Amino acid sequence: FFFQAEDGIRDFCLSRGLGDVYKRQEYMGEVIRNLRAESPFRILAMDIGRTVTGYAVSDNFVRKASYWSSITTLAGPLEDKNFNQKVLSILRKHGISGIIYGKCSTGPMNEYFTKVMEAFIKETQVKCPITSVNEDYTTMASRQIINHVNNLAGTRVMGEDEKDAISAVLILEKFIEELNQK
Repeated sequence: FFFQAEDGIRDFCLSRGLGDVYKRQEYMGEVIRNLRAESPFRILAMDIGRTVTGYAVSDNFVRKASYWSSITTLAGPLEDKNFNQKVLSILRKHGISGIIYGKCSTGPMNEYFTKVMEAFIKETQVKCPITSVNEDYTTMASRQIINHVNNLAGTRVMGEDEKDAISAVLILEKFIEELNQK
């Protein structure tokens, strides 16, 4: 797979570099549309945080989120020596074919998200398509969902600890929506 990177074109299979969001999303969308009709193709969506990373897994044909949870780290994904192995374990357990991670349109966390994914790629040598999607407002939206569910139930059914997993579901749903519009 080839993706347009911020600093030039890279061969994904060889360098596994991260690249330009829109061109990679378009290409990854094309790959998924071609493959999902013929065989299972599952996507892992990640909402990377300083101590909690939410994740969601698509169904076999990238039509909806079928599972979600989170990974908690004491020091953060870059500092936690087990983080990359935890993500790799999720890839294997769910038969993941591609990864999507959320990035804000602006802000200091973008560099951090990119560093986390580059460290993951370097350490694990994973060879699947990886792209980012804009995650502006997913944290706010996930908090609103939690508040709404709790208000409907009349008690605390969902807590702040589920915010990152819900954000990952929203990231995945956004990608699926964009994928199906093309």
